[in-house]
Amino acid sequence: MAGYSVISICNLALRRVGSRKTITDLGSNESEEAIHCNALYAHARDTVLDAFPWPFAMKYATLDLVEDLSEEEDDENRDWNYSYRYPTDCLKVRRIVTSAGRLETVPEPFEIGQDSAGLLIYTDEEDAKIQYTARFTNSAQFSPIFADALAWRLAADLAMPLSQEESVRETAERFYRYALGEAQATHRNESQRDRSMTSDFIDARE
Repeated sequence: MAGYSVISICNLALRRVGSRKTITDLGSNESEEAIHCNALYAHARDTVLDAFPWPFAMKYATLDLVEDLSEEEDDENRDWNYSYRYPTDCLKVRRIVTSAGRLETVPEPFEIGQDSAGLLIYTDEEDAKIQYTARFTNSAQFSPIFADALAWRLAADLAMPLSQEESVRETAERFYRYALGEAQATHRNESQRDRSMTSDFIDARE
């Protein structure tokens, strides 16, 4: 990993909107640039994490059961058999992990809801486990392509208050989308299909 810092990512974003100023402390009010970076950074980071299943932020968890709805005849929720507590560090649920694991061809359905204590995950899967993107905040462990995408996303957000030209925001948005596309290609190159899945793909083409 490249060992990025929040400050270095913010300064890269500032350069991308044409700012000649840099910041040294995200929490200070030393400049207009610092104030806007402080206000926008966390939102931009979570937006980029949400947009793609980044490997460095991927986690698995066995969910905590809140309620077994399968035998509750008087319960208003007749759509699902179980409700589970949403993990506190979860930013986005990617899938319910079934006994078939990676070979599962039909994703297990689920839905996000809430009760008075917080967010819930509804599903028919007993003893449910999930794969999810965590709210990952350690910038030192960001992958280079994520840091690049985040800097472009932050640049697009900073363009509104710091730049007078709409073209600056549009350019940042375009490069952000390009960075996400590059991330998808990189992810494919850093993973390997199961033999059975690869054989099925080859057979289908032939």
